Amino acid sequence: MKTEHTTAAGSLRAVALAITVVSIVTFVAVGYSAYSDVSGVISVSRSGSSAVTAKTVTSGNSATLYLNASIANGGLLPLKVSLSCQSQPNITCTPGSLTLAPGQSGVLKFQLTIANATQFGSNPSSLHINGTLIAELVPFATLTVGVDLGSLLSGGGG
Repeated sequence: MKTEHTTAAGSLRAVALAITVVSIVTFVAVGYSAYSDVSGVISVSRSGSSAVTAKTVTSGNSATLYLNASIANGGLLPLKVSLSCQSQPNITCTPGSLTLAPGQSGVLKFQLTIANATQFGSNPSSLHINGTLIAELVPFATLTVGVDLGSLLSGGGG
């Protein structure tokens, strides 16, 4: 005996197929965007270009770190990048945040000020400042990395 498919069963198959196609396209777009953005960062770091510049300026007892990072979004999804630090006594920071549409580039600007930098003498690498770097492929994926911003004070005296 031949069974007839109901309209509901046919509709459910169509919906399942549509969900499968949308899921595959979404995963491919997220994967390609992540690959493009990560490979762009790796190629910049290998080429030794000045995509990231750090400059430390001292004035009296205080020291200020100015960090600029050139970022390009080579992917298919918007890219949001932010850098911040945890508040500590005598340390203030101006967090930087940047949202880039696909194909755009921009500069992430971050500033960190230490009010009494003379307490560290000639060894600023002994200063550990917890920072957080967040990269998002909006709205699908987020990567959060903890960084030690104190190491930039000793290495970023450009």
